[in-house]
Amino acid sequence: MRLKCIEMNGFKSFAEKTTLSFEDGTTGIVGPNGSGKSNISDAVRWVFGEQSVKTLRGNKMEDVIFAGTESRKPMGMAEVTLTLSNDDYRLPVAYSEVAITRRLYRSGESEYLLNGTVCRLKDIYELFLDTGLGRDGYSVIGQGKIDELLSSKPEDRRQVFEDAVGIMKYRYKKQESERKLAKATDNLLRLSDLLYELNQREEPLREQSEAAKKYLVLRDELRVLDISVTTESMDRLRAQSETLTQQTNASATELETLKTEIEALDKEMEQVVLDTRTGNESADQLRQQIKLLETLKHQTESQGSVLTAQMEGHQKQIEEAKADMVTLAQTATLLKTEETTTTAELEQAKSARDLAEQARNDARAEQARCEAQEVEAESALRRAQADREAMLQESTTQAARLQSLELLLKTLDERQSGLTREQSDRDSERN
Repeated sequence: MRLKCIEMNGFKSFAEKTTLSFEDGTTGIVGPNGSGKSNISDAVRWVFGEQSVKTLRGNKMEDVIFAGTESRKPMGMAEVTLTLSNDDYRLPVAYSEVAITRRLYRSGESEYLLNGTVCRLKDIYELFLDTGLGRDGYSVIGQGKIDELLSSKPEDRRQVFEDAVGIMKYRYKKQESERKLAKATDNLLRLSDLLYELNQREEPLREQSEAAKKYLVLRDELRVLDISVTTESMDRLRAQSETLTQQTNASATELETLKTEIEALDKEMEQVVLDTRTGNESADQLRQQIKLLETLKHQTESQGSVLTAQMEGHQKQIEEAKADMVTLAQTATLLKTEETTTTAELEQAKSARDLAEQARNDARAEQARCEAQEVEAESALRRAQADREAMLQESTTQAARLQSLELLLKTLDERQSGLTREQSDRDSERN
């Protein structure tokens, strides 16, 4: 395994795409101060995943992107690609040539690529374990690194030696395994706590489920009773409406009869006037009869007006009764809709019972659902009670209205009887 080339584009002082190829043997890079020699070693560290801005000799990570000059605009991205020969397959990949790439945008986004495929920094770090390469490898030694290594603690020097010996990979795997074990232990503790809490909640949830089932059964019975009461009230109002219609028709027939009688009286008055003109002997008697007939005519007309007003009142009452029937029909439709909704809620309650039995797996969700159903059930019960009270009040109002209609019908019957008696009296006087 050896370094073949490094390609830099927009990294620090390399504004243009620059490729450095490394042949067999030793390659040296020389130049005056400030020509960018150290930027090459920084590019090698950076492409291996260096995260320390201080190591890269900057204040922030965006400083590695070409900042521009008086004659050139700044770059929006920095990219470095390092190509290695893997003819001996020292790296555990099925490629004879390995190219790693790192990109950084001014927006702060970055990405890593392995042979042109997007990968993680962790993948690159694990790939170069025990090879001496990488961000912490000993293959890249900067100024003062040897003095720092000699004056460092034994623990730090041991890390370099372990990397050179080739056991860093196993130590890294050991640390990863220990972290996973610690995480699994924490998960087991949380699961134990959850199981204990779920076991404590299982019995109360079962009791709440049974109470909800009983409530739904009682609510269904109450709804059936309310629907029965509403149906009976509608039938009774329908029958009363038909009775009032018949009475109205009878009053109309009576009114027509009275109009016919008025026309007959007019004809009699005309005949009396003719008789008065032809004979003077019974003039006084005829005048009295005319006055009597006019009086009877006015009385009959006033009674007809009263009957007409009463018919209009009956018609309004019939229309109100029909409107009440329509309202009751709409109420019955709403009750049927609520019955359908209640059936769906009953199915949901059954599902809640099954979920309560599986509370060991998902008790929190089950508890929230049961509480929501309980609140909904209480609100539904209050609505049902309010509807029932409204229906009872409406039934009371309809009963009072029917009583008033019966009184009006009795009054009409009495007036009709009085008119009949008066008519018979007039007929007897004529005879």
